[in-house]
Amino acid sequence: MQYLKIYTFLLFIIPSLIGSAQINKEDIPPSFKLYKYYPDSSLKAIYETKNNMLHGYSIEFDSNGKPAAIGKYKNNIKKGKWHYSDWTIIHYKKTTHEVYTPPYCGIGDLPRMKKFYKLVDKHLNHKK
Repeated sequence: MQYLKIYTFLLFIIPSLIGSAQINKEDIPPSFKLYKYYPDSSLKAIYETKNNMLHGYSIEFDSNGKPAAIGKYKNNIKKGKWHYSDWTIIHYKKTTHEVYTPPYCGIGDLPRMKKFYKLVDKHLNHKK
């Protein structure tokens, strides 16, 4: 029963603490060269580029300014694993994609949640 309480705390409290504030443009690492905005001027996505193409990491934000997705582009095409804030993982291959959702056992959400926030934190705060 104690593990259920801890899991519930981690699942609902920590994401709201981590992603509660909008990111400021001054806080974005210089490796992200391209920005897209929602009509209300809030940040929609940031992209790493190479030779004027989307190439490298991208972080997409929801309309509240919280990180919604993180993954890589290669030559303007999504590649590899993209992690989403709902803990879905989509694996992009060439021009197709496969949705990866492990069988639901309840505990699978926690590692995916941690991976999503670890990736976002790593790329927004220059952590290795």
